Amino acid sequence: MSGLKWGVEMARWERPSDEWQFLKNVGSNYELELITSILAREGILVMKKSQGSGAYTDIIMGASLTGYDIYVPAKRLAEAREIIDNLPVFEADEIDFNEPAVINSLLPTGEEEPGEGFILRNRNFFKVLLIIFVLIPIIFGFAVALFTAFPVDFFSPFD
Repeated sequence: MSGLKWGVEMARWERPSDEWQFLKNVGSNYELELITSILAREGILVMKKSQGSGAYTDIIMGASLTGYDIYVPAKRLAEAREIIDNLPVFEADEIDFNEPAVINSLLPTGEEEPGEGFILRNRNFFKVLLIIFVLIPIIFGFAVALFTAFPVDFFSPFD
């Protein structure tokens, strides 16, 4: 059974019997997604709600002005609070995200920073493909359009 299907079945199984308890209010969608992904990794279901006009502003502007309330099943509330309380807090100037040591320290244990991907390793090949399949046809198309718009008779220039 795939993880997504299991999660849907788990949600159907837990939702009717459990009461949802308030865990935390967060101000941004980024913070909401971060916390929900951390809790999902631990197997804790999450329900989000926006207060008042927050749901409308989320649809219209892409962000809720009132923030998002995070709810978890009542029987997992203590575990979820412990996970949230133990998250590291960083100041804005404390992390240089371009430094590999910092990236590796933020990754879960056992994972290394991903290396270059296929496209980066083969970037020169993709540049050649770009020239052959994109730039040359564009230049050829402009040349054809130019000569059909302004026909030139090369065989009798003085007639």
